[in-house]
Amino acid sequence: MQLATEILRFFHIDFSDGAEPQAIRTIEDFSKLKPEWNETLDLQLVFRICSQLEHNGYLLEASTSNPHPVLGRGYVAPNFDERRASYGEYEFAGYGFGLLREQLGPAVRPVVVTTSNGTEDIGTCFLLGNQCTLLTARHVVEGMQRIEIPDKDGKAIHIQKLVVPEDPNLDVALVVANAPLNDIPYFRCSDSSVLDEVLCLGFPPIPGFEATLIADLATVNAEVKASTGRMVASGQSYLDRQKYFLINARVKGGNSGGPIVNRQGYVVGILVQTSMSANDQQSLDSLGYGVATPKSEWIHLLANENTKVHGGIALPFENLPGGGFRTNI
Repeated sequence: MQLATEILRFFHIDFSDGAEPQAIRTIEDFSKLKPEWNETLDLQLVFRICSQLEHNGYLLEASTSNPHPVLGRGYVAPNFDERRASYGEYEFAGYGFGLLREQLGPAVRPVVVTTSNGTEDIGTCFLLGNQCTLLTARHVVEGMQRIEIPDKDGKAIHIQKLVVPEDPNLDVALVVANAPLNDIPYFRCSDSSVLDEVLCLGFPPIPGFEATLIADLATVNAEVKASTGRMVASGQSYLDRQKYFLINARVKGGNSGGPIVNRQGYVVGILVQTSMSANDQQSLDSLGYGVATPKSEWIHLLANENTKVHGGIALPFENLPGGGFRTNI
């Protein structure tokens, strides 16, 4: 049962012109919505979710004549959208980052690469808008001898196209798979503001286990890293004039190309590299900040949540026998 969605749907009131006036409803009214809830509904959980939804602006508390401190709580949900409900936005807002990671975590995929000098490395990508389109950082896939992105069965996908922005300073790449990565959810995207709480998902290499992680993708999946933090600044780099935002989550190495996700489950940015010196990058790392490119910088590559691409250039690639592809051509 999608309890947060049920709550918002129940407390929704249409305030548009011509709508019939509705009485304010209470938690007690909600508890009587279904007969079986008399024995199964956890009212403490309902109250906690209502409080969380109120904190996130989905519910407004309203006064009622019922004096009970919990059952007498009245609420109004002025806005309810079935499309947002179907994505899971209200559940993520009501239950928090734990549910978000559980349900959308499979949309984040490892990118296992062999570099031009033969060393192995790992990065991150994620499904965005549909089950064929993956977004990652350009430096994760450009100039690699071999790149493998596993599907849910651990098989490396073949790709249909690989697109990068015309601006070489924008560290983003769009990968379109030949076939859908079925049974894997995908993200939608939105905007963000400074001080928003965010979740960072990715596959950082763990010292001493790089080879095992790369060889055994199931182990890598088990070790997917999730860091929470806040967006602490937004601005423009003086080195390449790109817009970035800083986050105070601990992110390293293989997180490159991973999504920055807000509490509602929407991707607001992608973890990238900037055009800075190694010393500057080390200083930034020591401060505990990660650098991300906001949605506004790369959304033009996508169109209408399908695999059509705008505003980019094709990056040469070759699909390899047995899966995977290479860009070192």
